[in-house]
Amino acid sequence: MTIKPDKHVFRRETVTLRCEIQGGGDTEWTYSWYKNDYKLYREHKTQEFSLSSVRNEDSGDYTCRGWRSSGTQSSEISDAVTLTVSGECVNVADTLVSVSPSRWLTEGDSVTLSCEVKHSSTGWTFSWYTFTSYRDSRGFIRYNRELLSDSSRGSGGSYTLSPVTLNQTGVYVCRAERRVFHTEYSKLQPLWITGEEIKHC
Repeated sequence: MTIKPDKHVFRRETVTLRCEIQGGGDTEWTYSWYKNDYKLYREHKTQEFSLSSVRNEDSGDYTCRGWRSSGTQSSEISDAVTLTVSGECVNVADTLVSVSPSRWLTEGDSVTLSCEVKHSSTGWTFSWYTFTSYRDSRGFIRYNRELLSDSSRGSGGSYTLSPVTLNQTGVYVCRAERRVFHTEYSKLQPLWITGEEIKHC
């Protein structure tokens, strides 16, 4: 059995379970679905079963079984897939940022920033921002996040600067999105870039 978008989802998302019968051939099947070994609803004619607007109590172990339409034969119970439903937002501690090879760089180096969502790997898109502070007209410190226009909004969470320049010294943050959901901004990731070393003869 497979599950989309992920085994770890958030309240109000839609989850789709799919039952695959090996060697099922072209025979028509009906499908039974179970949660924690208790049967859910009626049999279904389709291989997929969706849970809309999931809640915390939808967490559990899901299995399925196929029955030939004649009712004379059934498949074995599938392996269990564990669904975990969490709150409606991913907190900052669950958005992980790393930098390779180092946050201390020399002008002309290459660096890759990586962003991932802890315990939930699929279906996310990522955006990168620079994080700056400034004083307003009353002397209060304010913060500003500016979206990097060339940052990836694809499924990968990597953002590469190559070659780095002095004006890219700064603080970077990322945020992940999945349909109507998004994480908080990640912890701050500073980069320090110094001038190119001058080699003396």
